Amino acid sequence: MIRREFKPHRARSEPQPVLNHSQSTTQQRRLVLLTALLPGLGAALVAIVLSAFKFWQPLEHAGYNALVQTRAVVFRPRWDARVVVVAIDAASLKQYGRFPWSRSRYSQLLQALEPSLPAAIGFDILFAEPVPEDSALAEAMLNSSNVVLAIGADSEGKSIDVVPALAQVTRQGHVYNSPDQDGISRRSWLYIQQVPSLGMAMLDLHNENVRGAIAQGNSTSLLPLPPAIPGQPEQQTWLNWLDRTEAMPTFSFVDVVQGRVAPEVFANKFVLVGITATGFDPLQTPLNQQAPTAGVYVHAAAIDNLLNQRFLKTLPDLAVWGLLLVLGAATSWMLDKQQTRGRIASVIVILVVWFGAAVSVLHFAHLWMAIAAPLGTVLLSAAAVQLREQHEKQLLMHLFAKHVAPETAQMLWQRKAEIFHDGEL
Repeated sequence: MIRREFKPHRARSEPQPVLNHSQSTTQQRRLVLLTALLPGLGAALVAIVLSAFKFWQPLEHAGYNALVQTRAVVFRPRWDARVVVVAIDAASLKQYGRFPWSRSRYSQLLQALEPSLPAAIGFDILFAEPVPEDSALAEAMLNSSNVVLAIGADSEGKSIDVVPALAQVTRQGHVYNSPDQDGISRRSWLYIQQVPSLGMAMLDLHNENVRGAIAQGNSTSLLPLPPAIPGQPEQQTWLNWLDRTEAMPTFSFVDVVQGRVAPEVFANKFVLVGITATGFDPLQTPLNQQAPTAGVYVHAAAIDNLLNQRFLKTLPDLAVWGLLLVLGAATSWMLDKQQTRGRIASVIVILVVWFGAAVSVLHFAHLWMAIAAPLGTVLLSAAAVQLREQHEKQLLMHLFAKHVAPETAQMLWQRKAEIFHDGEL
């Protein structure tokens, strides 16, 4: 009988993967890159959290002012000449007496403007109390057929409507304006509860007249206007302040009534009538802060923006946050290998380039780029890189000091870029 000897089967051990030098170097480089990016990514996350809590908002408003002021100097944009203001100024008050005036003054103005055939006439004046002259003014407005009157609001938000005699022969638009906390007006409310603003109502009235002209065979184009969105309580947008309000074509009320202004000045123009005398209706803009201007110009700016479709646009929050992550990482990577002086110079260059790009985008694309959050991200990234380096220096200097003289340790740290490459000796 043949006896067979059975030996236990020995499982073959799997060969352990061995990283070659190329793979090890690649992983080392990835680790070094990640280490370089981490400070900037951390800084960006801090900036995003601050942004979510509206920390940057006051600084962004200051950035808005700086962008508008810089663009006015560099690019010198101009207001649309189709927007004209008839000002109840100091000279008019001196001639006609204290404000408010008799309604007959406005009848005289409409009669003076009638030969000019303006595109629309908007009164930034409240006609809320009935007076005996209403019938004569209503007749003058009916003859003009292109008048828009203002709807106001009291301190409790209740509407101050136009008197019925005038409301029946005109269109109306609200004149609501709410400055930001720093007192500067940066927004325009196109609709409130489906009621158009004064400027929107003027342009819509013009479009209605244009439709009539088209029906009669005249080749005239309609102005593209944003429609009211059903169910939306208010629609607001950011104003694009191009220049100081003094640069808008403005004529004294008394000069127009007394015929000292050529009629062709107002032909096919959008004419706003409002009080500009000091102390009545002050308005601050990014370019009119120390000496406030008059509230009628906020409607003039809105009409300019509507005519040229140049209200300011902004990026969505998610896009801004993604931009902060990229900017933080790029800044951290750029500063990682530099010395302190180089970092300071690089940070200054980044800040200047970003601000210059934001000014250019504002002018050419009517896009308001965030300023405070990106610049804050750059500064936080630079600080994070510097703090990380200081921490690493303390650790390495402590280690070197055990083996070499302090002078040698300092020399090794200063020339670390020559000693280490991609994390290796």
